[in-house]
Amino acid sequence: MKKCLFALFSVVSFISMISCNNALSGNLSEVSEDLVASDLSDSARASSSTGYDESVFQKYEAEAASYGSLPTGTDSSASYVLLKGSGDGTITFSVSASTSTQAYLNIKAKGCGGEKTNTVLLNGSSIGTFVSPSEQWDTTYVETITLNAGTNTIMIAPWWGWIYVDYIELVSPYESEAGSESDSTSGSSETTLSQIYEAEAASYGNLSTGYDGSVSYVLLKGSSDGTISFNVSASASTQAYLNVKAKGCGGEKTNTVLLNGSSIGTFVTPAEQWDITYVATVTLNAGTNTIVISPYWGWIYVDYIELVTFGGSTTSDGTTSDSTSDGTTTNYSFVTTPCNANASTAAKNLMAEIGSNYGKKIITGQMDLTWNDSVDMDARVYNDTGKHPKLMGYDFLNYLDYQYGSGLSQVEEAIAWHNLGGYVTFCWHWRVTGSNGYNNFYSTSSSWDGTDFTIPYSNGSWNTSSSYYTQLINDMDTIAGYLKTLQEAGVPVLWRPLHEAAGGWFWWGNSGSEAFIALWKLMYERFTSYHGLNNLIWVWNGQSKSYYPGDDYVDIIGVDYYASARDYSSYSSKYYEAVNYCDNPGSAPKMVALTENGTIPSPGNCYADGAMWAWFMTWNDSNGSEGVSDSSSFWTGEYYNENWHKTEVYSSSYVITR
Repeated sequence: MKKCLFALFSVVSFISMISCNNALSGNLSEVSEDLVASDLSDSARASSSTGYDESVFQKYEAEAASYGSLPTGTDSSASYVLLKGSGDGTITFSVSASTSTQAYLNIKAKGCGGEKTNTVLLNGSSIGTFVSPSEQWDTTYVETITLNAGTNTIMIAPWWGWIYVDYIELVSPYESEAGSESDSTSGSSETTLSQIYEAEAASYGNLSTGYDGSVSYVLLKGSSDGTISFNVSASASTQAYLNVKAKGCGGEKTNTVLLNGSSIGTFVTPAEQWDITYVATVTLNAGTNTIVISPYWGWIYVDYIELVTFGGSTTSDGTTSDSTSDGTTTNYSFVTTPCNANASTAAKNLMAEIGSNYGKKIITGQMDLTWNDSVDMDARVYNDTGKHPKLMGYDFLNYLDYQYGSGLSQVEEAIAWHNLGGYVTFCWHWRVTGSNGYNNFYSTSSSWDGTDFTIPYSNGSWNTSSSYYTQLINDMDTIAGYLKTLQEAGVPVLWRPLHEAAGGWFWWGNSGSEAFIALWKLMYERFTSYHGLNNLIWVWNGQSKSYYPGDDYVDIIGVDYYASARDYSSYSSKYYEAVNYCDNPGSAPKMVALTENGTIPSPGNCYADGAMWAWFMTWNDSNGSEGVSDSSSFWTGEYYNENWHKTEVYSSSYVITR
């Protein structure tokens, strides 16, 4: 945590899209028939002339499927099977085809108590996920599938939340290609669309335009220079996913987006690199809507905005894909095995436990007050809520050169916590001494007494003869000894070193992303290969994709985010941005945790927004007295979290306590 500077980034990105019923008007509705026809693969086109099984194109009621002991019921408009938790069963439909046949797969369902995401398998293999809206029947397109000749199984399996399932529907793509119309086909075709709105066709006042050899653009400049305003017409109230294609001018930039005059969030554009960034899920009003890109922090080149309805599966050229517009796919399951092939059984079990609850429940976490042993943060949580956090955070802050009494029994406290049934995480505010003589974890860019220590790595290699390199190795070896004590005690550790690197306020981030990544990998190899520390689950918390060391070196992605006091929203934009940090967010995404927070997000809001953090970790109370509201006390008092909210969080069915 940056104690005196909470300048964390407001970044948004998203990989998993959610369906909606209504297509955008204008160009979107006009091209729907062409888009559906283009979804037909070459093999299906061949089948249309040589034969396909037309009998498969029908509705298959859930009550007629195999659903084990799952309950059934009827509401005012539909009969259903209730799909529940992961251990409660699945709904399996049998579909027979006389020959290989392609079809569009739709599912009619509604979420139970909130928006829900679940999985579909064809003949035992996952073909994607689909989202059911809260308490509202919706027919959702899932995928274009190929049925084998013979008997096929289509299974709806639980992943994230209970849903009522009415039926699945297989729709003919062959009829669509021939131009015939049916209620079912037209319904699904109009929901698989995207529309690009070029910046040059928008209203941009006196802003300049240009062409960089591959892309034409409008240059968004300073706050007094103007905005880029797009007009979007919709025939009815319509949900869509808003993406922006842009690149930063001379560095990473953050700017704002407004819908119909109200801010809907910010987005970050990488330096000198075209990138398509998810901004928000928007609801367009019937009629004309305005989407404005407004300057906030830095010049950017803007190519276009993109509105995607129904899962982002249709690209701007009319072709279809399982991928979102940034190239990631929506068919995925989060990685729940450690990246260290030699991980201990304890580490594997902890990773699996976290994974088994991911998307369903959030682990409660509280940071210990490392520099004041007289303050018991667990006791403060219990006094306010009657419950203990499941996860306690510890820090090697005072374990090296800076020893002033408190904070030197963190290892013993962690072992005791583990023995009580809790989880353990450690960070390391790593103090080093630079040439200016200051021993600190802060860099000179954030503190007058910060260290000017730089990572001795450049041009792809370490300066192993440097005194700085020797200091790094010696310090890592010292901390490895304490981690080994935890390993010998059977304690798996959620290990979160080198945090908040992209901010630059700590020395390990102040040397740039290349040097940081080299340091991360050096520590990983030193701890795992040299010291045999196999009890560590590696939690990366760099706060920017440019600082990500690679999937082979990271188990869980962490986000440190200090929201405004009493802001109990889900922080979903931070969550979805972090999902995209890893190398393969479409096929093998990493779990995401809120590794530091002040205000605690409402678990109910997290569940409703699909931002179920693996855990949250409320920061400590500095030196504040218990019960006193103060901006330096993140738990006690009511400055950040009101007492009713603390109790509600720790009593929620969406959290895990000790």
